[in-house]
Amino acid sequence: MLEFPRKLYRFFPNLLHILLIPTFFLVSVLVYEPGPLMRLLECGKGDVNIVNIVSFNMAIISAILLVVMTICRVLFYFFSKKMGLNIPWYLAWCLLEIILMSAFVSLYLALMTMVSGDYFIILGRSLSVLASLMVFPYLIFLLVYAYQDAVMRKQMPDEGVRLRFYDNRHLLKFVTNSDSILYLESEENYVNIHYLDNGTKKKYQLRNSLKNVESLCEKAGFVRSHRRYIINPAHIKLIRKDSYLQYCAVIGEGLDCEIPVSKTYYDKVTGLM
Repeated sequence: MLEFPRKLYRFFPNLLHILLIPTFFLVSVLVYEPGPLMRLLECGKGDVNIVNIVSFNMAIISAILLVVMTICRVLFYFFSKKMGLNIPWYLAWCLLEIILMSAFVSLYLALMTMVSGDYFIILGRSLSVLASLMVFPYLIFLLVYAYQDAVMRKQMPDEGVRLRFYDNRHLLKFVTNSDSILYLESEENYVNIHYLDNGTKKKYQLRNSLKNVESLCEKAGFVRSHRRYIINPAHIKLIRKDSYLQYCAVIGEGLDCEIPVSKTYYDKVTGLM
């Protein structure tokens, strides 16, 4: 499954993306000269007193694309720092960028034609042309960084044993061996990581959601036992019913820990013991 590239949370890749879109547009016009795009660039021909209307429109549209991309990517950079993104959300963001670029380009071209009521006609043409054209740099950019991210993940030594926990800003905060972790507990906007350090039970509070760290835990063989808990089955001594006739997992190692096990996850937890 394609995972969201961590590099897209950084500033430089987003700066590169800002420059890539206008550059790709210019290259497409100068080298390939696609028919629909060239017809779009001829808007205003005969309506304004400009000798080379295509070159003029090309320069203005490139500037519009640069400005729109700068605003969108700056917002994306700060927005992505506050919450984790996945591939569907990122694709939706890219689609929004294309729509905004088309909207402002159409506004400019409609003003150039000097004919009222042409905006939505030009918008449809602009959206069609830019969407079919920009899908290539967007897709290439995403696949390149996804590939680099996948290579980096594979090169991480002992990733199945050594767990690296990132906060909701995707900064590395906590690293430990998987066998030292007892369980993880969700608490509002935090995840409490309960682990052993030289035989002593300790807790590390990570600002993130249990859902965001679940895939990492699954790779280590951990299992969700409750909507608020993920447990390391290696430390389960037994499963029993408590005084409320609810299932709970008793953690061994001489510790007095009982982790709730809901009926939804009971079979999965017991299957790993």
